Amino acid sequence: MCSSDLAIVCMEHGKKDPNARVKYELKPIESCAKTAESAEVLKMMAEGEIHRDVAQACAWHLENGLSWEELASKNKVVSSFNGYTEKYFTLEQIAFAQRVCGEAKKRAEALKKQQKDYKDDTKFLK
Repeated sequence: MCSSDLAIVCMEHGKKDPNARVKYELKPIESCAKTAESAEVLKMMAEGEIHRDVAQACAWHLENGLSWEELASKNKVVSSFNGYTEKYFTLEQIAFAQRVCGEAKKRAEALKKQQKDYKDDTKFLK
């Protein structure tokens, strides 16, 4: 896999854009995601269920508390020359990200319940 094939998102809104000259390291999801919902969103992206841009909107919403309105109005490009602006996210991406966050919450709750319900009754290993 080439590094260009790796889908990544920023988990800390407001930090500088990544720089190719800086050495980065891969870390487990649990060390990056503050919430189980965020971890589920990252898993969905890694599995190809959702696009990176949708995962980015979810990450900034879940990890950094940005509202859907803030995300919808966030400019990626602003030209002082001709007034051209480009948004980070389309309205369709925001709407889908809202649904993804709901699904991530359901998955996180199901995983928590599954882990809580699991009991190891094997006696032969003891």
